[in-house]
Amino acid sequence: QCLKGLDPHSRAQLDLLRTGRGQRVEHTGARHALTREELRAALKNAPVAYAPGSGSSYSNLGFTLLGMVVEQAAKMPYRDYLQQSFFAPLGMKSAGWRRARLPLDHVAWPYEKKPDGSPSLVEEEEQLGKADASGALYLSMRDLSRWVGFNLAAYPPRSVEDSGPLARATVREMHGPSGALRVAAGKPFSTPDSWLAEPWAASSALGWDATALCEFEQLVEKAGFVERYQTSVGLFPNEGIGLVVLTNTGHVDGLKRRAFFDVLKLLKQSGGLARRVRIARNTPALDAALAKLIDLMDTWDE
Repeated sequence: QCLKGLDPHSRAQLDLLRTGRGQRVEHTGARHALTREELRAALKNAPVAYAPGSGSSYSNLGFTLLGMVVEQAAKMPYRDYLQQSFFAPLGMKSAGWRRARLPLDHVAWPYEKKPDGSPSLVEEEEQLGKADASGALYLSMRDLSRWVGFNLAAYPPRSVEDSGPLARATVREMHGPSGALRVAAGKPFSTPDSWLAEPWAASSALGWDATALCEFEQLVEKAGFVERYQTSVGLFPNEGIGLVVLTNTGHVDGLKRRAFFDVLKLLKQSGGLARRVRIARNTPALDAALAKLIDLMDTWDE
């Protein structure tokens, strides 16, 4: 119902970036707030790379459409919905989309390198407008840590009543593999330096990437890039650890990745990566449900 008039693809396919609309759509980089009409035009002009649902590829337009779905379903602007439903309940007071509306003495300004290698301040700001759901959110490190903590608090599964803005089971579902599984081997990150290569398996999740490494059974991560800002968030649910890497000087993927796993190695050496101890406990509700199931099996007659 929410997608009526927007696009024939299902919301699940948008979640999984499986619309077939290709990897990128050129609707970012504008110096004005993008409108719904401009985004509709971008959708119409986006080439179809594969049959919807048959593959997956990153698409800013997919996240943008999800933001428009949220607006239509919630009957309020996307920014207001996030503020009311997530930022306020989680105590994330720094959230904002325009640099000029933030305390400028708290802003990490973006830089780019001049031809001589010296840094140059970038004062222009990309404005996404109706494409806000695809990025460009300003957060303090403290508030980003609150968001990381909210995601990690979904583990382990337990019977305690939900207290956050989203059910723990839903958060865990978002972290799980949902697309095609990719298996490969490459330069070691988390394994000993003596290893020549490290195998890993990965899949798209709902707004995240789900990865399994030799050293870590579950790594849930998300990276983003807007202007010269680059962010990487990694969740290790089994260890109860979250890592955040932020840069403001453009694409530094290799350096960012090395720093990420260098911190992991330091944590491992200090004993900070001990796995959470899981203790299974029966509950009265589960016991009652099991008893009903056994009674049904005893009396079942086809």
